[in-house]
Amino acid sequence: MAVATFEHFLEHALICGLWFRLDFNRRFVRDLNFVRRFGDFFLRAIDYLSVVLRDIIGAAVFMISTSTVVIRTGIAPRWIAFLGLLLAVILLIGSFFISWSVAVFPSWVFLISGYILIDNLHGNPLADGG
Repeated sequence: MAVATFEHFLEHALICGLWFRLDFNRRFVRDLNFVRRFGDFFLRAIDYLSVVLRDIIGAAVFMISTSTVVIRTGIAPRWIAFLGLLLAVILLIGSFFISWSVAVFPSWVFLISGYILIDNLHGNPLADGG
């Protein structure tokens, strides 16, 4: 987790450095409002792409790897694993076009966690030795 935090810090430091460089060069440009609006838009776009894309890709990779483990070990039904793979593809491809894709990852984690919790509460007679 410390590496991701450090990378996040470096990205924001780069963006702040670009912002200060843009502030320094503003006095040489006639239309300061255009430069200010363009600078805000450009730096926010860089920040959005660097942070949000990393989060989306990380969530999709987690869903794919967990679904693969579920398929191979059978700790949950296969339909949950295949649903996870489908939702990971939706998250990777459609996250910019589908507004509800933000809720895909937490919903899938809640689904698989709920299934494992309910399965453990009911108990498994084979695992209990009976």
